[in-house]
Amino acid sequence: MNNQCLVSVENVSFIYSKTKVLSEITLKITRGDFLAVIGPNGSGKTTLLKLILGLLQPNEGKIQILGKDIKKFSLWNKVGYVPQKATHVDPFFPASVLEIVAMGLLSSKRFPRFITKSDEKKIDQALELVDMQKFKTTRIGELSGGQQQRVFIARAIVNHPDILFLDEPTAGIDGASQARFYDMLDILNRIQKITIVLITHDIGVVNKYIMKIACLNQKLIFHGSHDQFCQSSVIEEFLKGEQHLICHRH
Repeated sequence: MNNQCLVSVENVSFIYSKTKVLSEITLKITRGDFLAVIGPNGSGKTTLLKLILGLLQPNEGKIQILGKDIKKFSLWNKVGYVPQKATHVDPFFPASVLEIVAMGLLSSKRFPRFITKSDEKKIDQALELVDMQKFKTTRIGELSGGQQQRVFIARAIVNHPDILFLDEPTAGIDGASQARFYDMLDILNRIQKITIVLITHDIGVVNKYIMKIACLNQKLIFHGSHDQFCQSSVIEEFLKGEQHLICHRH
């Protein structure tokens, strides 16, 4: 695997309760990508993400991250992940923004897991990148959904990962907050050089920044550049007359 390929998925299939959820998926995620993974409900998008993260094991095929087989991969501090419903937080949960972001550092620490001055600098840098530094001492439950999501992004990037995975990150967040959120992801991708893989239904909003698209429906229907997708027959079947949502850059 060359240095530009961060994730390799080869002929991966996954069966759940005798139902084939994913069939013979092959794709590569390369350094610098801003990849949107799209598809109808039940198409296997989240399942594919969980396979890549080692949370599920494929029935067939193999997965590599940063050149290592997923079963032997251990450099998880190089991989950021924001799961679905990350912002469904108990408003009385007694953790501050600083403490939430600090959790992203714990996996790379040995016991005792103290937060050092160096750690605090990393936390401050991550919060500055998502424009949440001024909320450092605020309790997470006191923030809006959009603000909470920024904090969870900070937690995911505090180790300066090579790649960031996000699963439906703007569900339940208002339109104005969504636009600001995707502006922030664009900065992380272009300026901080973090490769981004985004599972989303927000095609119209995220369209401004997408570089590549992977379209799933149990099988990989399409994987290529934004322009190639707009010129393909897949878009007519998938968007059913709403091609302007993704093909019109705005």
